[in-house]
Amino acid sequence: MSNVGVSRAYTFFFWLNAIVWSLLLGTATAGVGFLLLPVLAWYKVAVINRTKILFENETKRFVFQRGRWFVKDDDVVPVKAVDNVKLNRSITGKIFGWCDIQVETRSETYRIKYVATAAAEQFREAFLAMA
Repeated sequence: MSNVGVSRAYTFFFWLNAIVWSLLLGTATAGVGFLLLPVLAWYKVAVINRTKILFENETKRFVFQRGRWFVKDDDVVPVKAVDNVKLNRSITGKIFGWCDIQVETRSETYRIKYVATAAAEQFREAFLAMA
């Protein structure tokens, strides 16, 4: 079984951005901007951390878990329905070592953001070797 989740480098980058923006908005709005930090923390825990791709070699299927604000959706897709596995690398991702994985089927595209590049490449190789 393989599990792909959020990169530690992105987690550090996310918290650094959250703190800087909260401080800037907090000082500019006489403290009201500090309310942004708990909202961003909840978004990180409730949405970003709960979005994962899981696949098992025995069952020949993968499960895409998508985090939402209040619920978590699960989509189960057979491996033979997958057309392509793409790795999208942004400039920021290249610098800090993360990328996005897109698993494309005929009907839908499943995307998980901010995955460590090494883990994403390992996932793609394992997934394509299984198909």
